[in-house]
Amino acid sequence: MHNPYEDILPPEKVKIGRTAAWILSVLFLLAIVLPPLLRNVSTASAKDGSGWVPVVEFAKAVRPAAATDTGIAQRLREFETKLEQNAEFARELRRGTQNQLTGILHEGNNRTVIGSDGWLYFRPALQSLTGYGPITPEPSSVAKDPSRSSWKPALGAIRRFAGQLRERGIELVLVPAPIKPMIYPEHLTGNAAPTAPVRHRDSDAFFDSIRSEGITVIDVADKLWQMKETDATEGAVFFKQDTHWRPRGMLAAAEAVADYLKAQPWVQALPPTTIEFATESVTASHIGDLGEKLDLPADSGIFVEEQASLTRVIDTATGEAIANDPESPVVVLGDSFVNIFNDPSLGFAIDNEGMTGAGFAQHLAMKLERAVDVIAINGEASSGAREQFARRYDDEVRAKKAVVWVIAARDLFLAETPGKGLVRWGDVTFNPSLRPEQPDQGDAGDGNDQVFTVSGTVTMTSAIPNPQDSSYKDALYVIELGAAEIVNGKMPSNINPGETLYIRLWAFRNRIFSKSSNLQEG
Repeated sequence: MHNPYEDILPPEKVKIGRTAAWILSVLFLLAIVLPPLLRNVSTASAKDGSGWVPVVEFAKAVRPAAATDTGIAQRLREFETKLEQNAEFARELRRGTQNQLTGILHEGNNRTVIGSDGWLYFRPALQSLTGYGPITPEPSSVAKDPSRSSWKPALGAIRRFAGQLRERGIELVLVPAPIKPMIYPEHLTGNAAPTAPVRHRDSDAFFDSIRSEGITVIDVADKLWQMKETDATEGAVFFKQDTHWRPRGMLAAAEAVADYLKAQPWVQALPPTTIEFATESVTASHIGDLGEKLDLPADSGIFVEEQASLTRVIDTATGEAIANDPESPVVVLGDSFVNIFNDPSLGFAIDNEGMTGAGFAQHLAMKLERAVDVIAINGEASSGAREQFARRYDDEVRAKKAVVWVIAARDLFLAETPGKGLVRWGDVTFNPSLRPEQPDQGDAGDGNDQVFTVSGTVTMTSAIPNPQDSSYKDALYVIELGAAEIVNGKMPSNINPGETLYIRLWAFRNRIFSKSSNLQEG
């Protein structure tokens, strides 16, 4: 287009010399190249070898050398997720915004729903009562990734696990831990409380199907509902700001399981144990995991800590909290509903070091008058705890008489869309090997406290959830280390060089990714 003012205002031209152009070009290229170059050099020269060299990983992702090499798109997504969660400026901005939304508008977030009178609810728990559930298949839609992995609901996994236990002469006792909206829906809806616990519409069919397989189900929802009548004098059955039951709700569940087991002939035939139980009352307080999920500033003041009166179960011979007994015929599988009031990382910690000893398994042991075997992994009752149990030697497994599987009812009834990021229902494979003969170790002890270093290839990693979406502020994950070889120290006698090891590492702490979370397959 012709410029009508060209004669009056000729076009401006900026000219620089050749030398200046070269200098500016070199500076521009250095600004682009130097930061990633220094990043690669510093990571490659790290003494501990824990980092990954971006240029190497990029080459592996573009042209994978092995099936375990992650594609570049996945690596970039992982990097963006960690950058988003670990960037201090993003956290402070997110917390400030949430503080305004919660304090002024009483709005929660994608995990915490704010009810009346200070009651908080876990959003997936609400979805587990109102969604498609474990029986009715969720319809497909164009919004779903067609390449997504198939969803395995709870029912089939539970049946198959029960069959595996039955083959080994073990009874499965399923204990669906009620969730807060089942017992206290009125603080969410604003309506008068119904006359019975709120359940998923398919719950009767679900439990009937399980019982038809010979699986014992101990459902304590009705019992906890009846206990609400004494809330005014004894306190609520659930915390207002936490997903878990209060001590009296947990004790009611432990009593119900103990009453069932004590009625079994095989329990009555067991020889008496020498353990003498005692109790100790302590007080603990915590803001609650639902309060934590709001991720408010530390000085917010919108919510205050809730107190809990805990009863520690003590072994009088040691004066310490009752210990797990791997030789017990009763094994408890579970998650935080078992660990709450025992695992200090869940918030209700007291001054003593180590486990508190006031949890579900400890009170079940006291009611049974014998210690129990416990495998409880926070957030992993559906598959992780079962997998750990199945990895034991075959003769150890077959020595059990009952598996008490405590799992949140939420996990049982979540449908595919809300459940995929929270719960997995994989099948487990039991270890067919027998326990090897243990050599005489002399003064070396049992090896449980030995410190040693091994090297190997990471052949598998368990999934790491998004810290902001996780139910817990701290989380572990598992790596499978193949062809493990001793580097220094003395390896315990029950670990053989060259075998596969399963190692638990921190995925994140206080919702911040740890250095060990960077380990990749291969």
